[in-house]
Amino acid sequence: MKDSSTALSSKARTSSWSKRILIAAVAGILFLTLYPFSFSVSRYGLAFRLVGWGKGAGPVDVFLNVLLFVPYGFGLSEALRERGKSRAAVLGVALLAGMLFSYGVELLQFYIPMRDSGWGDVVTNSAGSVLGFLVYELAGVPILRFASRIESALVLWLKAYRLAVLLLLYVGVWLAISVPFQREARISDWSPNAVLLIGGSTVENPFFAWRGKISEAQFWNSALPGRVARAITSGSAPDTPAPLASYDLRGSPPFQDQRHFLPDLIRMRGASSPRLVGVSELISRAPVSSLVDQIERTNQFSLHVVYEAGPMPLRHGRIVSLAQTSATADLELRQENTNLSFWFRNSLSAGRPRLAWDVANVFVPNQPRSLVLSYDGSRLALYVDGKELGRPYQLGPGTGLAALLHRIKWGELEGYHYIFYAMIFLPPGCLLGLGWRNLAPQIGLRLLMVLLGAVVLPVLFEIGLAYAGSSSVSLGNIVLSMLLVLGAAFWVNADSSLSRPFLGHAL
Repeated sequence: MKDSSTALSSKARTSSWSKRILIAAVAGILFLTLYPFSFSVSRYGLAFRLVGWGKGAGPVDVFLNVLLFVPYGFGLSEALRERGKSRAAVLGVALLAGMLFSYGVELLQFYIPMRDSGWGDVVTNSAGSVLGFLVYELAGVPILRFASRIESALVLWLKAYRLAVLLLLYVGVWLAISVPFQREARISDWSPNAVLLIGGSTVENPFFAWRGKISEAQFWNSALPGRVARAITSGSAPDTPAPLASYDLRGSPPFQDQRHFLPDLIRMRGASSPRLVGVSELISRAPVSSLVDQIERTNQFSLHVVYEAGPMPLRHGRIVSLAQTSATADLELRQENTNLSFWFRNSLSAGRPRLAWDVANVFVPNQPRSLVLSYDGSRLALYVDGKELGRPYQLGPGTGLAALLHRIKWGELEGYHYIFYAMIFLPPGCLLGLGWRNLAPQIGLRLLMVLLGAVVLPVLFEIGLAYAGSSSVSLGNIVLSMLLVLGAAFWVNADSSLSRPFLGHAL
């Protein structure tokens, strides 16, 4: 019997999975290889060839690079074999397609500063695509037949009321799992004896004194909305929420808090004379216990600073700190050459200096700038001169889960966030797509299930997470969850023989 006839006969006994497998494989490859999608074409110029073998890869890296392309080769092989192509032709296509796809990915990685590209990954990825072909030829038909049987049984079981109950129970379980991880981002264990320092972190270490001047410093115990922060830093904020504390640092110390909430700022004992015009090293006359208490109570804060950087280069210039004079800071805004570095204490960041948030090119010598840092209980944002800068600094439940699995760093926080929400909302989207096939052909009932799965569940999850985890409700997270649910619902019906039941009664 010919190869093509074998493939065609097996097709009659199994549902097609090729499109679903290919979509999932391509999406996974692009996310895992191109994140954080920060391309810099102007820096490197256009290039159409790889240079070098790439970084030295260990056995684990080689294994992961091979494994990454196995689903791609498997899905491609299924699609071609279902069309009656011979084994030899499918093997050649799997090898060539794997090489070209990997080559394209490596070229794109060349323009991402955080990534490394080379021919080594092309070889291992291509091997993975060929391995996917072999897996399909050796076990593809029984694997897909088994998956199709499970899928068919699940579709028959998913009556409307069962689907609704299952979705609600599902999101409830994930909410119970997520809340403890979200609470890891809660501001805690700040010292009640901390003092406010401007221009230096400790009396004992003048090396960290900052060479610049600050004309204003303000604190809130809440997160400022983006529009307000942009208005403040652009100098056009007539309806700014009243801060807890506000210092005008023009003139000579001592400087009084205009809100009469925090102690006066005085010249630090032993501080040198000002390095530039303005203040050099200041310290609060007494601990700022009331500020620490307010920030820990609300689990939110905002800091506004109007500053002018001094001459470059400057390493470890600490601008604003909350700390005991001989201990590690609880909050620290620092300049490192032209870059901003910000760190604050919570369960996730304590003992992890790699969670300091670094934002490039914030400081320009002798140029006055206005800056706001705002934290809403899970997300930290930076605004400078009316613009939001830097990649998102997201300390959500995804970071808490990632902290249990491996060493975390700030450059991957957004990725943890996306992966965590995908883990939660892709499965209910698949259930919704499967249940759609089995629901009565009444458009009202189907739309009700879509409303429950794609709207109600994301809203309930985000409100519950924000309330129990002491953070703000995020519209962006709700939209992300909705897109994941709808995307998964369409994905599970992506193959042509299965898409008609999903779309047939929608018009």
